[in-house]
Amino acid sequence: LLDSLAESFRLEPESSDPGGADCFAEHRKRLGERLVVRHPLQPFSRRYFSGTEARLCSFAAEYCLAAQAREAGVRTRHAFLPAPLPAADFSPATISLPELSRYLQHPVRWFLENRLGLFLQEKSRELQDREPIHLDTLEKYQLNRDLLAMKGEGLSRPEPLLARWRGEGRVPLGQGAQAVFAEIRETVRPIVEQLLAHETGEPLPPLRREIALSPEITLHGELGNRYPSGHLYWTNSLLHGRILLPVWLEHLFLSAVAPEDQRCETIVIGRGSGKGTAQVLRFSPVPEAARVLLDLSRLFIEGLNAPMPFFPKSGLVFARTMGSGKGTEEEKRIAAFAKAKEEYLGSDFAPGEGDDPYCRQLFGEALPVTPGYALYREGKSLAFAELATRIFTPLLGRMEEL
Repeated sequence: LLDSLAESFRLEPESSDPGGADCFAEHRKRLGERLVVRHPLQPFSRRYFSGTEARLCSFAAEYCLAAQAREAGVRTRHAFLPAPLPAADFSPATISLPELSRYLQHPVRWFLENRLGLFLQEKSRELQDREPIHLDTLEKYQLNRDLLAMKGEGLSRPEPLLARWRGEGRVPLGQGAQAVFAEIRETVRPIVEQLLAHETGEPLPPLRREIALSPEITLHGELGNRYPSGHLYWTNSLLHGRILLPVWLEHLFLSAVAPEDQRCETIVIGRGSGKGTAQVLRFSPVPEAARVLLDLSRLFIEGLNAPMPFFPKSGLVFARTMGSGKGTEEEKRIAAFAKAKEEYLGSDFAPGEGDDPYCRQLFGEALPVTPGYALYREGKSLAFAELATRIFTPLLGRMEEL
C-alpha cells in the first residue's frame, strides 16, 4: 500500500519527478513517516501519556495509572481478599465429622470453594497413547494403594493382579511388570504385616453418634474400621500432618463417645521413612476429647468469614520442633519457623504446600508461615504459629510411636 501511495502522491515541496531509485526510496520513507503510526506493544506505554507525540494518545485511566507505576518503579499486587467476609449466620451449628476433617486438611481451599465458589482445577493428566514403560510417582502410589486395599492378597500370587493391571494399561508389558510389582511389594509388605498384626478380633459395625459439644454446636459422624482393641487406620503414605489430622479427629470422636464394645485407642500404620519399612503410631484415650473437638469446631465457624493460614504438614513440623525441648524458647521458635518454611516451600523433588494453586491465589508471593505475617492489616486474625500450636499440641501429647 505504501508503495502505491508513493507512486501516486507527492509531498510538498518535492519536485514532481523523483528522478531515480534513490530519490523514490527517500520519498517513500518521508511518506511513511507522515502516514504510518507505530504503536507501542503495551497499552500502558508512557508514550501514550507523555504528550510528546501528537499522534499517540489514550483516555484509559487504568493504563495511565499502570504507566505511572511503571515509571516510578513501583510494583504492587492487590490483595485477593482485602478484608474478611460478612459474618455468616451459623447458629445453631450442626457440623459433620467429614466436613470438619476436610476443612482442617486445607482451610484455604475450603474457604475459596465453599464461601467464594472459586474452584481452581488442577491440570488434567494427559491420556497416554502408548504402553507405559516408566511409571511416575503418582502411578506407583495408586498401584500401592490398590494392593494395600487387598490387604496383601496379591502378594503371594501376583499373576492375576498383574494381568488385570496390564489390561488396564497401568503397568508395562512383559517382564517390566514383574520389576514394577517387585518394587511395589517391597513398599506394601511391611505395612500389610503390621496391619495383620494389629487387626485382632472380629470387626465391629460402624459407630454413628451425635455429640452436643455446646448449646450452639453439635457434631455428628460415623466411625468405621472398628475392632475390640480399638480403631485402626492404614495408608501407604508417609504419616505427615495432612494424613494424621483426619485420623486424630476420628480418635477424638471415639474418645468422646467412649463405646463399651472397644478400647478408645487408635493405631495408625503408614509407610516408613526408610526403604521397605513401616511406621506405626498409637493415639491413647483423650479424656478431654469433647473440649478439643469444641475448640476445633469453633475454628471451623471462625473460618467461615476469613481463611485460616493453617497448613497441616508445615504445622506439624512447627509444633514438633516447638515441643522438642532443645534450646531456649526463642531458639526453638526460630528453628520451628525455619522448618515450617522449608516444608511449605518444598523442594525440586517434592512440591510444598505453597505450590498449591489455592495458596498461590490467596497469598501470592508472600510466605504465611513466617513470623509476623498477617492476612489483614486491620483487625485481629489468628497467625500460623498460634494455629499450629493450638491444633497439633493436643495431638502430639497423645501420640506415641510403637
